[in-house]
Amino acid sequence: MTIAKQTSGELKIRVNTCLNKLADRDTLSMATYELENIARALSTDALAPFLNCISSTDSSEKSPVRRQCVRLLGVLSAAHGDALSPHLSRMISAVLRRLRDPDSAVRAACVDAVASITTNVTSQPFATVLKPLIDALFHEQDMNAQIGLSLCLSAAVDAGGKIDVAELRKLSAKVLKLVRSECFKAKPALLLFLGSIVGSGCGRSKSLITSLISTVVEFLGSEEWATRKAAAEVLEKVAVVERDLAPEFKVPCVSALESRRFDKVKVVRETMNRALEIWRDVPAPLQEVTAPPKDNRSRRSSVLPCRSPCNSGLQTPAPMRKIMPTLSPALSYSSTASSRETILDVKKLNEKELEDLCVIRKQLMQIGNQQSSLLDLLQRFMGSSEKGMSSLEKRVAGLEKVVDEMKHGLAMPTKGIFGPECAGNTCC
Repeated sequence: MTIAKQTSGELKIRVNTCLNKLADRDTLSMATYELENIARALSTDALAPFLNCISSTDSSEKSPVRRQCVRLLGVLSAAHGDALSPHLSRMISAVLRRLRDPDSAVRAACVDAVASITTNVTSQPFATVLKPLIDALFHEQDMNAQIGLSLCLSAAVDAGGKIDVAELRKLSAKVLKLVRSECFKAKPALLLFLGSIVGSGCGRSKSLITSLISTVVEFLGSEEWATRKAAAEVLEKVAVVERDLAPEFKVPCVSALESRRFDKVKVVRETMNRALEIWRDVPAPLQEVTAPPKDNRSRRSSVLPCRSPCNSGLQTPAPMRKIMPTLSPALSYSSTASSRETILDVKKLNEKELEDLCVIRKQLMQIGNQQSSLLDLLQRFMGSSEKGMSSLEKRVAGLEKVVDEMKHGLAMPTKGIFGPECAGNTCC
């Protein structure tokens, strides 16, 4: 019997049986395979009963059951596409219920499901997926839910779709305020969402990029290494995507990344150095060349007085004539030759300076790599030293225990050592 000809009751029984098998490790793979086949073969009329079955699971179910139910939403989206448009709000609600899950695998399944829904169900506006996630993000206080919502939003923006640029720009300003708030705990995940907005090309506004960079640069000095890494990744995306606006922010970004390039965490250190190299390749901002003010006193003019017979006291100036200096051919040739020699000398100096800068840069890179390797070696040495100290403390404690037992044995009376037979043979 095919899925299309099954009644809703038979379908529910079959799906619930597979869900029960998910709780058993021995039948997990078989039940997963069967549920995915059912999801792909569903008819349009059977979509609603199937969604009811997989959405009715709660937190009392085992983790594989919760994870697979969310994962099936992505399988449905890939298989049926726009046929799920009437059920889109129910699918997003099912994802939102699972974002508080303490299991990170379930939250990762939610992120994949949102990405699949955004990619395949395209008949509805992008705001249909975005709005419930945004509303939950600004009202949620649970850290797990904040992480899941931020990652889901990032996945939705990265997946593409019909993105409203103006709406995302307004949203970016609100997200920047939220990431500065002390109440919001999942700052690394929210910074990744900001990076996705920048990567989508919706942040091409000078005021928005200015506030974004000023905020992200502050997070480069965060105490949490994941926040520092996410901030460096956002700066890297700004340098790659915003080629027109990036030159204006090259100096502060390069200086901020250079001050943090020797981070104590290796992953963060690599991200900082990669972002620094990209920002160094950004062209320098163009400087406006202003012409020097003209000096009117250098002009030479001849004024010829003319007296009128009617009024001898008035003078009328004659038209001004410019006296242009003329150069002889020999003089002009010598000046041209000297200017050429000057240009050649400047070029040679610039080439030498560039070579010197390249050598200095290579030396600095070598020093940075040596310092990073020394930091890693120091961390390993400290870890081994701590282990050695702990083992030494255990040995000393064991020796103290043995010494105490020996003292206790020596302090026992003679009766306890030689027995009751020898007690009567004493002299006293």
